[in-house]
Amino acid sequence: MDPPVLLRNNMDENGLMPYEVLFTVVDSVVIEPHGTSMLPFLKEGRDSVHLVRPAAAPQKYDIVLYRVRDEYVLHRIIGFDGDNYIICGDNCRGWERGHGRGDIIAVVDEIYRNGKPEKPHCLKNRIYERLWCSSMLKRIVMRLKAYM
Repeated sequence: MDPPVLLRNNMDENGLMPYEVLFTVVDSVVIEPHGTSMLPFLKEGRDSVHLVRPAAAPQKYDIVLYRVRDEYVLHRIIGFDGDNYIICGDNCRGWERGHGRGDIIAVVDEIYRNGKPEKPHCLKNRIYERLWCSSMLKRIVMRLKAYM
């Protein structure tokens, strides 16, 4: 059976549909993150995330999906710069600025670790957010990794 015309006409040359289009058709999707930018919080091959369209403005420490040029990025909001977000991967040093609410495609609503669901802002994860994302601990670890 062929996909509906709306879907078929919005696929790229690889037969994939951009998330911006996908979220006009569905309310949510589960994906597996790729890469190392969200380590140690999200690990490729172990974790998957449930993404939903943002019903309200994303908040500090939310993990969001957005596009940078031709790539989709799953990083964390670490602060605000006026009406824009300051976004950074948990395993990254550089901050990204200049992304507004309109740039946010989806927000992580649930995380599956080895298939077991947990909310991104449960107590365990809130402790992680405060210790890792907003403290010197991350900077120290990142600096040590640079020397290894």
